[in-house]
Amino acid sequence: MKDHSYGKKDSCGRAYFGRGLVQITHKYNYSSVGKFLNIPLEDYPDLAYKREVSILMLVDGVRGRWFAGKPLNKYLDEKQSNWVRARESVNPGSPNKAATGYFACRFYDAIQPASLIEAQEQDPNSCMKLKNL
Repeated sequence: MKDHSYGKKDSCGRAYFGRGLVQITHKYNYSSVGKFLNIPLEDYPDLAYKREVSILMLVDGVRGRWFAGKPLNKYLDEKQSNWVRARESVNPGSPNKAATGYFACRFYDAIQPASLIEAQEQDPNSCMKLKNL
């Protein structure tokens, strides 16, 4: 059943649509993430737009497995780099995980300092292929 309340303003004029790097949605998610971070996110959902809050939501959320319950190191470590599946650490149901996985992979490659030992070769099936798994 589709939730028709998505994005609609409540009696105080607050709407709980996707904001921040992880695009949290719905009042219950704003409430739980706010409790994890000890900030009044449910009362002030626009705080998710603030860069420092948005970064905390993403990093602490992935580390704490708030969103999907899957640890990031299940997909990315010294032996494997599955960028498309790594997207599942934030939103396993995303229809865009292949595209976001692809861009994460390209970003990772772009920020590697020349002084580092060459990064492991990326698996073309999980990095270059724009098809959701």
